[in-house]
Amino acid sequence: MAMRKPVVKGSIVKAIPADYQEMARMIARTVQIVNAQHYKPKVIEKLVKRYSAKNLPAYLRDKFVLVFKQEGKILGMGALGGSEISMVYVDPKARGQGIGTRMMAKLEDEAVANAVDELHLEASLGSLEFYDGLKYIRGERGEHRKGLGETVHMYKSLKQSKRSAKPVRA
Repeated sequence: MAMRKPVVKGSIVKAIPADYQEMARMIARTVQIVNAQHYKPKVIEKLVKRYSAKNLPAYLRDKFVLVFKQEGKILGMGALGGSEISMVYVDPKARGQGIGTRMMAKLEDEAVANAVDELHLEASLGSLEFYDGLKYIRGERGEHRKGLGETVHMYKSLKQSKRSAKPVRA
């Protein structure tokens, strides 16, 4: 039986521009290690370039972005733009410790607070089981619309959200 790593301590906070450099390094590490198992080197190069510290500000401009920090170090991140979740990355050394799950819960809470009924995302091939575990439904498989390799469109209804599930007092 495989031993699961203990849940790591840390906090999820809103990303600030001063975080972008470290976020870019963490993304690069993650795609070079984790995504390299499923994608060709050209796609990995595109991802690293697309999410470089230089390009992050423009990409994140209209998104709600969270980072997971432990003792000031960024170990994970995720973004929400309207009804789309993107850029959910967890440092390879911190995977399997609940960071991604906690990040997704916070992003889903933010979507509910903004009256989003359904979330969408483009899952990398290596993250399908993670999103399956969070009750996302697999849709069409194909080339990412931004040329970032093969992905699977996934979605999840938020209509049975925590807020709407609360009992109404008379």
